[in-house]
Amino acid sequence: MFKAAMTLFSLFALASCGGGSSSSSSTSNSSNITSTNSSNITSIDSVTAGSNSTVSSLGLQSVVTGTGSVGYDVNMSIGDTWRLALDQAALTYQFTRIQSDFGAPQVTSGSFTKTNSSSTLPDGTVLPIYNISTANGFAGNFIIDPRTKTAVGNFTWTPVGGVQVSSPFSATGYSLPATQVVAGKLDGNYAFGGRLTYYANSTEHPTSVSEPPIVLNTSRATAPVAGTFNVSGSVVTVCENGVYSTATNSCSSGTRVVYSATYDSTNNVIKLTTPVTPTAGSNQYDAPAGVVHVQAGDRGPVLTVDISKPDTSLGQTNIYNTANSKWSGARVVGSMLAGKLTALGSTDSNGTWADVTPGSNSSAVINGTSITLSPGINP
Repeated sequence: MFKAAMTLFSLFALASCGGGSSSSSSTSNSSNITSTNSSNITSIDSVTAGSNSTVSSLGLQSVVTGTGSVGYDVNMSIGDTWRLALDQAALTYQFTRIQSDFGAPQVTSGSFTKTNSSSTLPDGTVLPIYNISTANGFAGNFIIDPRTKTAVGNFTWTPVGGVQVSSPFSATGYSLPATQVVAGKLDGNYAFGGRLTYYANSTEHPTSVSEPPIVLNTSRATAPVAGTFNVSGSVVTVCENGVYSTATNSCSSGTRVVYSATYDSTNNVIKLTTPVTPTAGSNQYDAPAGVVHVQAGDRGPVLTVDISKPDTSLGQTNIYNTANSKWSGARVVGSMLAGKLTALGSTDSNGTWADVTPGSNSSAVINGTSITLSPGINP
């Protein structure tokens, strides 16, 4: 039943994201599940209208960049946060680092080209692949869905003196103003899924590409994470591998982790902190834990979270330096995708859902409350 549950979670996450182009692209890291039933998407306008409704209800604004450019906040699967500015007329781009643990350059700019992808919108419009490369080894490609102003792709770069870093990413063209955060526009319960990677010998938020790269803690390389969380004002209560109970404001199962959300008015993003007790260096302190991005899904808000925080599990060494407010030691980074829990109509999920993982021929047919799984998906 585990795979079936994950299939359904991916299904709902995709629906929330407004994903569902009529064919899939290998650049997407959001989900391996797509619908093969075109009746699930009535028209481009329905997705655009749903996304626009989310923008209006949340009071979202476009990511601010320079004149002539369109902005996107980039959520890297390794926990980095960047800002992308695209000038479609001049065919130029600029990346600005907001947060990085992997020695990403502060600013990277250059030109891009566009080629046709295998992804199309329901009206037959072919979505282009944006291709970028620079002399310093920074390269990538991505696809933009104009209906929801979201993008997915992959980037690689090599820190000075380090090894090449490669990371899938998702991006949003919207940000949430501080006034809307205060107004509680994101309050509610969410379901999330993602993957975390554990590292050792790291320094919080490197400020120079010449700093040593993070060394992979091979004893605990990567691990999936899923569960639910609640947003209530500036408090985010996460139930890792568990279910949040509104009645008791606690986790009915799983591990409970509480974060504080603050607004970074310089970059117009929401940042998370969490209390950490280091093994040496000082008493408990509030450690930066990640950055929250808001996507305008056609079924409501979709949150992507860049996780970047100290790893204090299993006795991992963590030292806090009070002189410069930095820490060194073990670190956990990654990315999570979360959809706000809302009631679906009885037939909203009907259709045939295919696993598009290369080499897989598995699928699930949903009709109301009935689910028929093909060979390859274990009940």
